[in-house]
This record gives sequence, structure tokens and C-alpha cells, in this order.
Amino acid sequence: MCDLNEDGALEACEVYECVMMYENEWRDNNCPTYGYLYCENPFPCVAACPGAWTCDQVEEAVLEMMYHYDLDGNGVINPDDMFEDAEHIEDLAAICDFNFDGTIDACELH
Repeated sequence: MCDLNEDGALEACEVYECVMMYENEWRDNNCPTYGYLYCENPFPCVAACPGAWTCDQVEEAVLEMMYHYDLDGNGVINPDDMFEDAEHIEDLAAICDFNFDGTIDACELH
């Protein structure tokens, strides 16, 4: 499960990501309102991953999604934004509303 590049060997980069993933799983199970841990991985990942996004691309996607979905411009995505595709937003909230307050801010979307 931790062999992210599926080469049969674990690199420090993969172990670091795996430990962080398991910590976040533990937080989900034991203190779900606490939020996720995210730390910049200090270990270089040797294998390239075709199609993987950079941090800049993730930031750009978050800004684009906030622009598209935050229809009332209040800095959060919530039911007040009156979406035509409410089911899509419910799915997004199920994945991204980490503090379960019924809104998704840019931090949670990121």
C-alpha cells in the first residue's frame, strides 16, 4: 500500500507519505473534527509520476473551483450558493468538509 510508484521497493519519500496517510486515518477514526496533518515531504521522490500535479497546479485548481462554486462570493462553498448541480456539491462536501460545518472553504478544498 505504501509503494506509491509500485516498483517493489519503498523509498523514504513513500514511507513519509504513508506514515502521514496513516496518521490522518487515525485522526479520522479517533478525533474526526481535529483536521488532517499535512507536512511538506523532506525526502525527494525518485520516480516521476506522469500526470501528477504540482503544488502550483493544485493551488490554481482550488482558486478556479472557488471562483466557479462560491457563487455568492463569501469565501465558502455552501447551500447558499444555489447550485444547479446540488448532488455534485453534496459529493464535494462529503469529501472536503473536514470540520463538518456545512461549508467548504479554500483550505478544506485544498
